Amino acid sequence: MIPVAIYNRELSSSFMHRTWKYLEVGRLLHGIALLSTILSLLFFQLAHAAIQNENTVASILFGYLFLHTMTIPFFAQLDAYSRFQNFKLVKDLIYRYGFQVRFLKSFLHTKCQREAVLFAARDLGYKSQIKRYYTESNYKWFHILPDFIWSNPEYLLTRNFWLSTFFAKFYHPKYYIN
Repeated sequence: MIPVAIYNRELSSSFMHRTWKYLEVGRLLHGIALLSTILSLLFFQLAHAAIQNENTVASILFGYLFLHTMTIPFFAQLDAYSRFQNFKLVKDLIYRYGFQVRFLKSFLHTKCQREAVLFAARDLGYKSQIKRYYTESNYKWFHILPDFIWSNPEYLLTRNFWLSTFFAKFYHPKYYIN
């Protein structure tokens, strides 16, 4: 039987490791959420000042900007959660099958998905192969927007986009706890 103190330390360590991985995999999205939160607070203060000064145009403008920037952190965190689920899935796939282009193609379309794959590959020693694959697929560091934005922008309004981008199902890893 494991002593309670050791068991709790292992759980705490595992929780901290998963939390660190979550923050690491979604670092771009967490940065966007933080920046949007700061901007939202700034626009709120400006709107509040404009209302007190009875400046209608400024209060409408800053009120709109406040409401807009207030929603961005929620979507960024939903996206970060989905990318963490992708990370766990890809890590299991790479562990089981090694470097396989066939399953990597489905995680190629957005910068955040590619980053999640790179973190999973890094943990398993396949980062250089996957970076080479991205280079051969003509993806650069500045390709942030999803591929379909240019070819099929109405895809943003589909159920499949919303489910896969913001509401990915929880993936329970088979080979890794983290």
